[in-house]
Amino acid sequence: MAIVRIYASNVTEQERILFQLNEEMAKSLLPVVCVLATLMCIGFIGNSSVLYVYRSKTSRKTERIFIMFLAVLDSINCLFAMPLEIYDIQHLYLFENMIFCKLMRLVEYCVTITSGLVLVSISFDRYYSICKPLQQFTGRKAKLVCSLCVSLAVLLSWPVLYFANSRDIFLEFENLTGKQCSMAPDDALNYHLYRIYYICLASVMLICAIVLVLVYTLIGTEIHRWLKRQRRARKHSYPSVLTNSHSSAISNGMLCNVTTPSVSSSGRAQEICIRSAAVFFSVTLTFILSFLPHLVVRFHELMNEPIVGTNKIMTNVLIRSYLINNVVNPFIYSILNKRFREKLVETFSKCKIK
Repeated sequence: MAIVRIYASNVTEQERILFQLNEEMAKSLLPVVCVLATLMCIGFIGNSSVLYVYRSKTSRKTERIFIMFLAVLDSINCLFAMPLEIYDIQHLYLFENMIFCKLMRLVEYCVTITSGLVLVSISFDRYYSICKPLQQFTGRKAKLVCSLCVSLAVLLSWPVLYFANSRDIFLEFENLTGKQCSMAPDDALNYHLYRIYYICLASVMLICAIVLVLVYTLIGTEIHRWLKRQRRARKHSYPSVLTNSHSSAISNGMLCNVTTPSVSSSGRAQEICIRSAAVFFSVTLTFILSFLPHLVVRFHELMNEPIVGTNKIMTNVLIRSYLINNVVNPFIYSILNKRFREKLVETFSKCKIK
Protein backbone atom coordinates (compact mmCIF):
# COMPACT_ATOMS: atom_id res chain seq x y z
CA MET A 1 0.00 0.00 0.00
CA ALA A 2 1.99 2.96 -1.23
CA ILE A 3 1.71 6.36 0.36
CA VAL A 4 1.50 9.09 -2.25
CA ARG A 5 2.62 12.58 -1.47
CA ILE A 6 3.45 15.50 -3.77
CA TYR A 7 6.67 17.27 -2.89
CA ALA A 8 5.96 20.97 -2.82
CA SER A 9 8.66 23.60 -3.13
CA ASN A 10 8.24 24.60 0.51
CA VAL A 11 8.83 21.07 1.84
CA THR A 12 12.07 20.94 3.81
CA GLU A 13 14.75 18.32 3.44
CA GLN A 14 13.90 16.95 6.88
CA GLU A 15 10.27 16.46 5.85
CA ARG A 16 11.39 14.62 2.71
CA ILE A 17 13.58 12.31 4.77
CA LEU A 18 10.77 11.73 7.28
CA PHE A 19 8.38 10.83 4.47
CA GLN A 20 10.92 8.36 3.02
CA LEU A 21 11.45 6.78 6.43
CA ASN A 22 7.68 6.43 6.84
CA GLU A 23 7.43 4.77 3.41
CA GLU A 24 10.21 2.33 4.30
CA MET A 25 8.53 1.45 7.59
CA ALA A 26 5.16 1.01 5.85
CA LYS A 27 6.72 -1.36 3.31
CA SER A 28 8.42 -3.37 6.05
CA LEU A 29 5.07 -3.77 7.81
CA LEU A 30 3.20 -4.77 4.66
CA PRO A 31 2.73 -8.38 5.98
CA VAL A 32 0.84 -6.93 8.96
CA VAL A 33 -1.38 -4.95 6.58
CA CYS A 34 -2.06 -8.12 4.57
CA VAL A 35 -3.06 -9.98 7.75
CA LEU A 36 -5.43 -7.19 8.79
CA ALA A 37 -6.92 -6.89 5.30
CA THR A 38 -7.55 -10.64 5.21
CA LEU A 39 -9.18 -10.59 8.66
CA MET A 40 -11.27 -7.60 7.61
CA CYS A 41 -12.67 -9.29 4.50
CA ILE A 42 -13.29 -12.68 6.13
CA GLY A 43 -14.81 -11.07 9.22
CA PHE A 44 -17.18 -8.85 7.27
CA ILE A 45 -18.42 -11.73 5.08
CA GLY A 46 -18.74 -14.07 8.07
CA ASN A 47 -20.59 -11.65 10.32
CA SER A 48 -22.86 -10.55 7.46
CA SER A 49 -23.77 -14.21 7.03
CA VAL A 50 -24.56 -14.49 10.74
CA LEU A 51 -26.83 -11.43 10.58
CA TYR A 52 -28.56 -12.77 7.47
CA VAL A 53 -29.20 -16.22 8.95
CA TYR A 54 -30.37 -14.99 12.36
CA ARG A 55 -32.58 -12.24 10.95
CA SER A 56 -35.35 -14.85 10.75
CA LYS A 57 -36.91 -16.06 13.97
CA THR A 58 -35.53 -19.59 13.78
CA SER A 59 -34.11 -19.70 17.30
CA ARG A 60 -34.80 -18.61 20.83
CA LYS A 61 -35.31 -14.85 20.98
CA THR A 62 -32.65 -13.99 23.58
CA GLU A 63 -30.06 -16.15 21.84
CA ARG A 64 -30.84 -14.45 18.52
CA ILE A 65 -30.55 -10.99 20.11
CA PHE A 66 -27.17 -11.71 21.69
CA ILE A 67 -25.70 -13.39 18.61
CA MET A 68 -26.87 -10.61 16.28
CA PHE A 69 -25.57 -7.96 18.67
CA LEU A 70 -22.16 -9.64 18.79
CA ALA A 71 -22.17 -9.87 14.98
CA VAL A 72 -22.93 -6.13 14.73
CA LEU A 73 -20.04 -5.32 17.09
CA ASP A 74 -17.69 -7.58 15.14
CA SER A 75 -18.82 -5.97 11.88
CA ILE A 76 -18.08 -2.50 13.27
CA ASN A 77 -14.54 -3.56 14.09
CA CYS A 78 -14.15 -5.12 10.63
CA LEU A 79 -15.50 -2.03 8.84
CA PHE A 80 -13.92 0.69 10.98
CA ALA A 81 -11.29 -0.52 13.48
CA MET A 82 -9.31 -2.70 11.07
CA PRO A 83 -9.13 -0.12 8.22
CA LEU A 84 -8.10 2.49 10.80
CA GLU A 85 -5.38 0.17 12.09
CA ILE A 86 -4.13 -0.24 8.53
CA TYR A 87 -4.05 3.54 8.16
CA ASP A 88 -2.15 3.79 11.45
CA ILE A 89 0.46 1.27 10.29
CA GLN A 90 0.93 3.14 7.02
CA HIS A 91 1.43 6.45 8.87
CA LEU A 92 3.59 5.49 11.84
CA TYR A 93 5.70 8.66 11.52
CA LEU A 94 3.14 10.92 9.79
CA PHE A 95 -0.04 10.61 11.88
CA GLU A 96 -0.88 14.28 12.39
CA ASN A 97 -4.67 14.27 12.80
CA MET A 98 -5.42 14.45 16.54
CA ILE A 99 -9.22 14.09 16.24
CA PHE A 100 -8.92 11.12 13.90
CA CYS A 101 -6.54 9.46 16.37
CA LYS A 102 -8.90 9.95 19.33
CA LEU A 103 -11.96 8.66 17.46
CA MET A 104 -10.05 5.64 16.16
CA ARG A 105 -8.97 4.53 19.63
CA LEU A 106 -12.39 5.30 21.12
CA VAL A 107 -14.18 3.04 18.61
CA GLU A 108 -11.71 0.21 19.19
CA TYR A 109 -11.91 0.35 22.97
CA CYS A 110 -15.66 0.87 23.17
CA VAL A 111 -16.56 -1.96 20.78
CA THR A 112 -14.09 -4.42 22.31
CA ILE A 113 -15.16 -3.72 25.90
CA THR A 114 -18.82 -4.01 24.88
CA SER A 115 -18.14 -7.43 23.34
CA GLY A 116 -16.54 -8.65 26.56
CA LEU A 117 -19.44 -7.43 28.70
CA VAL A 118 -21.99 -9.01 26.34
CA LEU A 119 -20.19 -12.36 26.64
CA VAL A 120 -20.50 -12.13 30.42
CA SER A 121 -24.21 -11.39 30.00
CA ILE A 122 -24.59 -14.38 27.68
CA SER A 123 -22.99 -16.64 30.30
CA PHE A 124 -25.64 -15.58 32.83
CA ASP A 125 -28.34 -16.13 30.22
CA ARG A 126 -27.02 -19.66 29.71
CA TYR A 127 -26.85 -20.19 33.47
CA TYR A 128 -30.45 -19.16 34.09
CA SER A 129 -31.68 -21.15 31.09
CA ILE A 130 -29.93 -24.31 32.26
CA CYS A 131 -29.91 -24.11 36.04
CA LYS A 132 -32.94 -21.90 36.71
CA PRO A 133 -35.29 -22.14 33.72
CA LEU A 134 -38.07 -20.23 35.48
CA GLN A 135 -35.81 -17.16 35.79
CA GLN A 136 -34.35 -17.14 32.27
CA PHE A 137 -33.89 -13.94 30.26
CA THR A 138 -36.72 -12.53 28.16
CA GLY A 139 -36.19 -10.77 24.84
CA ARG A 140 -36.85 -7.41 26.46
CA LYS A 141 -34.35 -8.11 29.22
CA ALA A 142 -31.73 -9.19 26.68
CA LYS A 143 -32.11 -5.89 24.81
CA LEU A 144 -31.86 -3.97 28.08
CA VAL A 145 -28.69 -5.87 29.01
CA CYS A 146 -27.12 -5.06 25.63
CA SER A 147 -27.92 -1.37 26.14
CA LEU A 148 -26.37 -1.44 29.61
CA CYS A 149 -23.25 -3.13 28.19
CA VAL A 150 -22.85 -0.31 25.67
CA SER A 151 -23.35 2.34 28.37
CA LEU A 152 -20.81 0.72 30.68
CA ALA A 153 -18.33 0.33 27.81
CA VAL A 154 -18.63 4.04 26.97
CA LEU A 155 -18.08 4.87 30.64
CA LEU A 156 -14.92 2.74 30.71
CA SER A 157 -13.69 4.02 27.34
CA TRP A 158 -14.09 7.79 27.64
CA PRO A 159 -10.58 8.32 29.17
CA VAL A 160 -9.25 7.24 25.76
CA LEU A 161 -10.31 10.66 24.46
CA TYR A 162 -7.94 12.20 26.99
CA PHE A 163 -4.96 9.88 26.51
CA ALA A 164 -5.03 9.28 22.74
CA ASN A 165 -3.28 11.95 20.73
CA SER A 166 -0.97 12.64 17.80
CA ARG A 167 2.37 12.81 19.61
CA ASP A 168 5.93 13.53 18.66
CA ILE A 169 8.14 10.51 18.07
CA PHE A 170 11.88 11.15 18.03
CA LEU A 171 13.88 9.13 15.49
CA GLU A 172 17.35 9.08 16.99
CA PHE A 173 19.07 7.46 14.00
CA GLU A 174 18.09 10.42 11.77
CA ASN A 175 17.70 13.09 14.45
CA LEU A 176 14.15 13.77 13.23
CA THR A 177 10.76 14.11 14.91
CA GLY A 178 7.63 12.54 13.43
CA LYS A 179 4.01 12.23 14.52
CA GLN A 180 2.43 9.05 15.85
CA CYS A 181 -1.06 8.17 17.14
CA SER A 182 -0.27 7.06 20.67
CA MET A 183 -2.03 6.39 23.96
CA ALA A 184 1.09 6.94 26.07
CA PRO A 185 1.43 10.58 27.22
CA ASP A 186 4.79 12.35 27.09
CA ASP A 187 4.85 13.80 30.60
CA ALA A 188 5.45 11.66 33.68
CA LEU A 189 2.19 12.51 35.50
CA ASN A 190 -0.15 11.67 32.64
CA TYR A 191 1.88 8.59 31.78
CA HIS A 192 1.41 7.38 35.34
CA LEU A 193 -2.34 8.00 35.02
CA TYR A 194 -2.34 6.10 31.73
CA ARG A 195 -0.67 3.11 33.39
CA ILE A 196 -3.28 3.16 36.14
CA TYR A 197 -6.08 3.33 33.57
CA TYR A 198 -4.71 0.41 31.58
CA ILE A 199 -4.19 -1.68 34.72
CA CYS A 200 -7.81 -0.93 35.68
CA LEU A 201 -9.02 -2.11 32.27
CA ALA A 202 -6.93 -5.27 32.57
CA SER A 203 -8.39 -5.84 36.04
CA VAL A 204 -11.93 -5.50 34.68
CA MET A 205 -11.10 -8.07 32.02
CA LEU A 206 -9.58 -10.39 34.63
CA ILE A 207 -12.71 -10.13 36.79
CA CYS A 208 -14.89 -10.85 33.73
CA ALA A 209 -12.72 -13.88 32.89
CA ILE A 210 -13.05 -15.21 36.45
CA VAL A 211 -16.83 -14.73 36.36
CA LEU A 212 -17.02 -16.52 33.01
CA VAL A 213 -15.00 -19.46 34.33
CA LEU A 214 -17.19 -19.76 37.43
CA VAL A 215 -20.49 -19.47 35.53
CA TYR A 216 -19.52 -21.96 32.83
CA THR A 217 -18.23 -24.32 35.53
CA LEU A 218 -21.68 -24.24 37.13
CA ILE A 219 -23.27 -24.82 33.72
CA GLY A 220 -20.92 -27.73 32.98
CA THR A 221 -21.64 -29.26 36.39
CA GLU A 222 -25.38 -29.05 35.81
CA ILE A 223 -25.05 -30.61 32.35
CA HIS A 224 -22.89 -33.40 33.79
CA ARG A 225 -25.50 -34.14 36.45
CA TRP A 226 -28.26 -34.23 33.85
CA LEU A 227 -26.29 -36.57 31.59
CA LYS A 228 -25.52 -38.78 34.58
CA ARG A 229 -29.23 -39.02 35.44
CA GLN A 230 -30.02 -39.93 31.84
CA ARG A 231 -27.37 -42.66 31.76
CA ARG A 232 -28.66 -44.06 35.05
CA ALA A 233 -32.23 -44.07 33.72
CA ARG A 234 -31.24 -45.95 30.57
CA LYS A 235 -29.08 -48.37 32.54
CA HIS A 236 -31.98 -49.37 34.77
CA SER A 237 -34.39 -49.33 31.78
CA TYR A 238 -37.29 -47.28 33.05
CA PRO A 239 -39.36 -47.02 29.85
CA SER A 240 -42.36 -45.56 31.60
CA VAL A 241 -40.28 -42.84 33.18
CA LEU A 242 -38.53 -42.04 29.92
CA THR A 243 -41.80 -41.99 28.05
CA ASN A 244 -43.76 -39.69 30.32
CA SER A 245 -41.17 -37.44 31.93
CA HIS A 246 -39.67 -34.26 30.59
CA SER A 247 -35.92 -34.12 30.24
CA SER A 248 -34.05 -30.85 30.20
CA ALA A 249 -32.17 -30.30 26.99
CA ILE A 250 -30.50 -27.36 25.42
CA SER A 251 -32.08 -26.50 22.12
CA ASN A 252 -30.67 -23.63 20.10
CA GLY A 253 -28.66 -22.45 23.07
CA MET A 254 -31.20 -22.88 25.89
CA LEU A 255 -32.58 -25.49 28.24
CA CYS A 256 -36.10 -26.23 27.18
CA ASN A 257 -38.56 -28.94 28.00
CA VAL A 258 -38.25 -31.80 25.56
CA THR A 259 -40.46 -34.82 25.99
CA THR A 260 -38.35 -37.96 25.62
CA PRO A 261 -40.53 -40.77 24.30
CA SER A 262 -37.59 -43.12 23.83
CA VAL A 263 -34.02 -43.75 24.78
CA SER A 264 -32.88 -42.70 21.30
CA SER A 265 -34.54 -39.29 21.59
CA SER A 266 -32.93 -38.90 25.01
CA GLY A 267 -29.57 -39.52 23.38
CA ARG A 268 -30.30 -36.88 20.77
CA ALA A 269 -31.20 -34.46 23.55
CA GLN A 270 -27.84 -35.12 25.18
CA GLU A 271 -26.04 -34.36 21.93
CA ILE A 272 -27.96 -31.08 21.50
CA CYS A 273 -27.18 -30.21 25.09
CA ILE A 274 -23.43 -30.69 24.73
CA ARG A 275 -23.10 -28.95 21.35
CA SER A 276 -25.20 -25.93 22.30
CA ALA A 277 -23.29 -25.40 25.52
CA ALA A 278 -20.03 -25.70 23.57
CA VAL A 279 -20.97 -22.89 21.16
CA PHE A 280 -20.98 -20.03 23.64
CA PHE A 281 -18.18 -21.50 25.72
CA SER A 282 -16.03 -21.61 22.56
CA VAL A 283 -16.92 -18.01 21.66
CA THR A 284 -15.97 -16.89 25.17
CA LEU A 285 -12.74 -18.90 25.24
CA THR A 286 -11.71 -17.48 21.86
CA PHE A 287 -12.32 -13.93 23.11
CA ILE A 288 -10.08 -14.47 26.15
CA LEU A 289 -7.30 -16.23 24.22
CA SER A 290 -7.25 -13.58 21.48
CA PHE A 291 -6.59 -10.92 24.10
CA LEU A 292 -3.65 -12.61 25.82
CA PRO A 293 -0.93 -11.68 23.26
CA HIS A 294 -2.19 -8.09 23.19
CA LEU A 295 -2.02 -7.82 26.98
CA VAL A 296 1.48 -9.33 27.12
CA VAL A 297 2.83 -6.76 24.62
CA ARG A 298 1.04 -3.87 26.33
CA PHE A 299 2.35 -4.75 29.78
CA HIS A 300 5.88 -5.03 28.43
CA GLU A 301 5.47 -1.56 26.95
CA LEU A 302 4.10 -0.15 30.21
CA MET A 303 7.07 -1.59 32.08
CA ASN A 304 9.46 -0.32 29.39
CA GLU A 305 10.74 -3.86 28.81
CA PRO A 306 11.34 -5.05 25.22
CA ILE A 307 9.95 -8.44 24.26
CA VAL A 308 12.85 -10.79 23.65
CA GLY A 309 12.81 -12.78 20.42
CA THR A 310 10.20 -10.76 18.50
CA ASN A 311 10.67 -8.40 15.55
CA LYS A 312 8.58 -5.39 14.60
CA ILE A 313 6.27 -7.44 12.34
CA MET A 314 5.49 -9.97 15.06
CA THR A 315 5.03 -7.23 17.65
CA ASN A 316 2.57 -5.33 15.44
CA VAL A 317 0.59 -8.52 14.82
CA LEU A 318 0.51 -9.52 18.50
CA ILE A 319 -0.58 -6.08 19.69
CA ARG A 320 -3.62 -6.39 17.40
CA SER A 321 -4.36 -10.02 18.26
CA TYR A 322 -7.73 -9.09 19.82
CA LEU A 323 -9.06 -8.37 16.31
CA ILE A 324 -8.98 -12.12 15.59
CA ASN A 325 -12.00 -12.46 17.86
CA ASN A 326 -14.06 -10.40 15.39
CA VAL A 327 -13.50 -13.03 12.69
CA VAL A 328 -13.79 -16.46 14.31
CA ASN A 329 -17.34 -16.43 15.72
CA PRO A 330 -19.04 -17.33 12.39
CA PHE A 331 -16.69 -20.31 12.07
CA ILE A 332 -17.58 -21.46 15.58
CA TYR A 333 -21.30 -21.25 14.76
CA SER A 334 -20.70 -23.17 11.52
CA ILE A 335 -18.83 -25.99 13.25
CA LEU A 336 -20.89 -26.37 16.43
CA ASN A 337 -24.37 -25.17 15.45
CA LYS A 338 -25.98 -27.59 13.03
CA ARG A 339 -29.02 -25.40 12.35
CA PHE A 340 -26.83 -22.40 11.51
CA ARG A 341 -24.72 -24.55 9.19
CA GLU A 342 -27.77 -25.95 7.39
CA LYS A 343 -29.32 -22.50 7.02
CA LEU A 344 -26.04 -21.11 5.69
CA VAL A 345 -25.73 -23.90 3.12
CA GLU A 346 -29.34 -23.36 2.10
CA THR A 347 -28.75 -19.62 1.66
CA PHE A 348 -25.65 -20.06 -0.51
CA SER A 349 -27.42 -22.75 -2.54
CA LYS A 350 -30.24 -20.31 -3.38
CA CYS A 351 -27.72 -17.64 -4.35
CA LYS A 352 -25.92 -20.14 -6.59
CA ILE A 353 -29.15 -21.13 -8.31
CA LYS A 354 -30.04 -17.48 -8.98
